[in-house]
Amino acid sequence: MRLLSLLSLPVLALLASASPEAHAKFSSLASKSSNNVIKLNSALYDELVAKPRDYGVAVVLTALGPEFNCAPCREFDPQFKALAKQFKRSENKDKLFFATLDFRDGRDIFQRLGLASAPNLQYLPPSTSSNRGEFQSYDFNRLGFSAQNVASFLSAHSPFPVTYTVPFDYTKLFVTLASLLGAAAFARATWSRFLGPLLTNRWAWAAVVMAAIMPLISGYMWTQIRKPPQMVMARDGSGRVQYIAQGYSNMYGIEVQIVSMIYGICAASVLFLSITLPKVDNPKRQRVGVYLWVAVLVITFSMLMSVFRIKQGGYPFSLLF
Repeated sequence: MRLLSLLSLPVLALLASASPEAHAKFSSLASKSSNNVIKLNSALYDELVAKPRDYGVAVVLTALGPEFNCAPCREFDPQFKALAKQFKRSENKDKLFFATLDFRDGRDIFQRLGLASAPNLQYLPPSTSSNRGEFQSYDFNRLGFSAQNVASFLSAHSPFPVTYTVPFDYTKLFVTLASLLGAAAFARATWSRFLGPLLTNRWAWAAVVMAAIMPLISGYMWTQIRKPPQMVMARDGSGRVQYIAQGYSNMYGIEVQIVSMIYGICAASVLFLSITLPKVDNPKRQRVGVYLWVAVLVITFSMLMSVFRIKQGGYPFSLLF
């Protein structure tokens, strides 16, 4: 009996290993691809993930055709291909295959897996490993589309490390150097006539400071921390776009621009009324300017009070609207 068990061990080991022909086939397909990504159809997908296998599989189920209009698919595709191409230089290149299955070439696979959206990245480890080949799904909502995050995900689930180094962007370096040289040449040519007086003008600096302050006092940092939506559709079914969120503990991203603009126009109105217009020698022009800027101030302040009423329903005051 013991002799029979010992004789059965080589048979079991043979059954647990992948077919050499299948491994060689997919190694050849990967090597022939310029980016180390195997393009699949339904039959190739079933053959690639079939057990037993002594290799891992990172497969993206995607929909790149223009008829699907899948922006996340197009965004992720170059990242996945860049990771696969860089992994081609790894000593473990024959232990992990990268593949893609487009919806046009594998509708039945999408239906079998119950997938209603794309892209989907699945990692299937070797069936001879401790997890017996159970696949792991990549969470795009939490981890994003970057090749570095995908490499970390694969490293966490595969028997060997998968790394990715962002290639050096020489184009960006060239553009940066060219921009700096162009800016230096422009500054030298225009310093005495334009740039110098502008940089030493107190009103120019005041405008820059005000442009920086207005967003900060309008909730910019809150939106950077909380990452709210820019705007939402009204829930009453009218199809209206809601730009201002109700309540002081919530806001939308576009509120920063709206409130900053209102604050800026109000501040500019006060400056013109208190500093610029008193220096106008022509009484008629001065009077027209006062009427104009007072009207602007009243209108924008009325808009500000309207925003307050939206934020706090019990706010009792209003001007024009």
